[in-house]
Amino acid sequence: MITPRTPASTPSAMSRDHVIRLAKSQGWSFTLDNPGIDAAARALDGLRAIDLDLTDAYLGAYAAAASTAAAADLHALTSLSDPDELAELMVVGSILGDPLFAGLRRLAHEDATHHLFPTPPSRGKS
Repeated sequence: MITPRTPASTPSAMSRDHVIRLAKSQGWSFTLDNPGIDAAARALDGLRAIDLDLTDAYLGAYAAAASTAAAADLHALTSLSDPDELAELMVVGSILGDPLFAGLRRLAHEDATHHLFPTPPSRGKS
């Protein structure tokens, strides 16, 4: 049984413009029909809906991390010469790259939390 996809909501023009300005500030080359614009804009709309406005510095840090991840993805592609391996990596990377990045981000959150809010060593029971 195939579950029909629900159409994604249309992001606000304000959030789309914000994402486009952010991408331009990074010096990125992109087209205005890149689906990443709407995906990021919908996320900004969701954050604004709960009264959370992210600073440009915060978004810039996320953009820098995205640049690093994109460079790693493309570097992996350039190391392959077999067209079948290249196609496979592109497909698998597209499908699993986002959850990989999200999982690693969660691990990094835990590490950063330990450094920012150290806990006292636990005492063993005797």
